[in-house]
Amino acid sequence: MKTSLILVVTILLLSACHQSQPAEESSASTANKRSPITPPLHLAGQSYTFGPQMDTTNCKVISACDCCETQVLFPNDHEFVAIFLCLQDNTYAHGTYRIEGDKVYLSFEGKKVDDITDFVMHGDTLATHGDTTLTTERYETADMPHSIDTLTAFMCRGVVGFKSPNIDYGTPDSMGSIEAIMGGLRADSILLRMGMK
Repeated sequence: MKTSLILVVTILLLSACHQSQPAEESSASTANKRSPITPPLHLAGQSYTFGPQMDTTNCKVISACDCCETQVLFPNDHEFVAIFLCLQDNTYAHGTYRIEGDKVYLSFEGKKVDDITDFVMHGDTLATHGDTTLTTERYETADMPHSIDTLTAFMCRGVVGFKSPNIDYGTPDSMGSIEAIMGGLRADSILLRMGMK
């Protein structure tokens, strides 16, 4: 009786060992299937356009309204510049960013610069110049309230895009090279006014 009981216990133990091995293999293969969809994110030297809607067929942002488009430049591996675009006035802000997995954390800090265009009506210029408006441009600098925005990366037809609760959707920019845009910001002293080197 003792021998048969020992035999039954041994068989049950061996059976339990064999069953736990496939479970471990199964969890390992499940872990491999859960690898991130997006490749490691490298944003230095890139520019993204953000807007309230996204055309998922073409993987492009739609921002067909005034003051609802934002351009975010990543000139290096730790700083960013955000340009909040409007038809007349733009606002420039900057800060630092860090990447953790599929998340990018934008930490706004320092100063912001408002680029303000004033329109002045001149009725007497219509006869001589054919135009009733003259424009002047000025910059106002103010403290930027510290805030953090979180971008979550996703793939759209092989393109890395972003979703943000505050800036909506973002896709790679087609507005020109980042070097040219940063050069323009330097020439207009916007980077200097923000305190960014």
